[in-house]
This record gives sequence, C-alpha cells and structure tokens, in this order.
Amino acid sequence: MKKILIIILFVLIMAFTLPLYLDSLMAGNESCMAFQQGCNPGPGFTLKTGDSIGGLIALGGYHFLKASSDLDLFLSLVELSEISGPDYKALQAAIASAVENMQKARDVYYRLKNLADVSPYNQAVIQQLTAFDYNGLQEERTLIPVIFVKVKKYLGAGDVRGVYNKFYAGTGNLADSFSSLKKAVDAGTFPDLSALWRTRQKFAEDKLFSQYVAEVFFSIK
Repeated sequence: MKKILIIILFVLIMAFTLPLYLDSLMAGNESCMAFQQGCNPGPGFTLKTGDSIGGLIALGGYHFLKASSDLDLFLSLVELSEISGPDYKALQAAIASAVENMQKARDVYYRLKNLADVSPYNQAVIQQLTAFDYNGLQEERTLIPVIFVKVKKYLGAGDVRGVYNKFYAGTGNLADSFSSLKKAVDAGTFPDLSALWRTRQKFAEDKLFSQYVAEVFFSIK
C-alpha cells in the first residue's frame, strides 16, 4: 500500500510540473518561423487578445499539455479505485479540469489557424521544409513512422496552416471525448475502460504529432 501511494504521489507531482517545461518544446513550437511575422510575440501581445502566431502556439500548447496532466491525474485516480473504490468527487474534479483546458486549447488553436490563414509565409522557410530530409530525421531519432508520416505529409508540402487546422480538429475531438467521460462520472458511473484507452491513445498520438512538428522546425532553425 505504501509503495502504491508513493507511485501515485510521484505521478501527481510530475503531472502538475512537467507541462511548465514541455509546452514550449513539444507542441509545434518554432513553426511560427514559417510566417513572415516570425516567432516574437511582440510588446502588444496578451493572453486574451494576442495576435502573434508564436504567442498563440505557446498558449495553445500550455493548455493542451495541462489537459494531459489532468488526464494523467484522472487515470491515476482510476487506478487507485482498484484499492479503495472510486472517489467520484476527485474524478469529477480531474475530468472537469481536463475538459476546461482542452476547450481552452481548442479555442486558442481556432484563433491560431484563423491568424495563419491571413498571414503570409516566409518562403525561405517553406523551401527548407520542402527540401528537408524527413527520412533521415526519422531514422536518426527513431520517430514512430505512423505518426511521423503525417508530419511529413504536411510539412513536406509546406502546409503549415494544415498543421494548425489539425491541431484545432484534434483538440475539438479530444474535448468531446473528455466531455463524454465527464458525463459518465457526473452520473456516478465508472468510466468505460475501452473509452479511456481510446481517448488516451488519441491524446498520445496528437502529442507526438505536435512534438514531431517541433522537432522538424528545431532541426532547420
């Protein structure tokens, strides 16, 4: 019992601290260099009214990875229920926070994709993307092929706007999945394990996609 509680405490600590360090490295960052405005948020940028591609990417990534922390907490509580039974109050709080953060990420990515649609590309960077050695990067870093092939499809064609559209669609789908889990827990029903597995898998795939996008841009930076 003591060992299990220590493991759960470790998971909670990591869940709440890691996103503060990972959001700028994992969630598509530096892709703003593909646009003429670059990655500098500028002096007028605010979290509510920001009109910077770089600032919106960082803010969207922050909420996206905070939702990941919330889901990890939710899953750790599901595991703990095997010992002490479900704590629906704690489960409700965790999944409610996950829904809130994922909806915020979706809203930020909506602003991002709309801003990108009216922002001109930096053609020099687009040429770097189309000429980039994607196979070499995949082999060097042992990137998961089924995920990286999607990154190559977008960036190899210079379609950074398409990446942002995928961010928006993905966070919308995850917000819907989280909301379904929330409805079950709010009704006092233990979440369906198959639904949890599929949601976690989709989240993991989306996180890797956004990380791999960042890796490509850091490689050409």
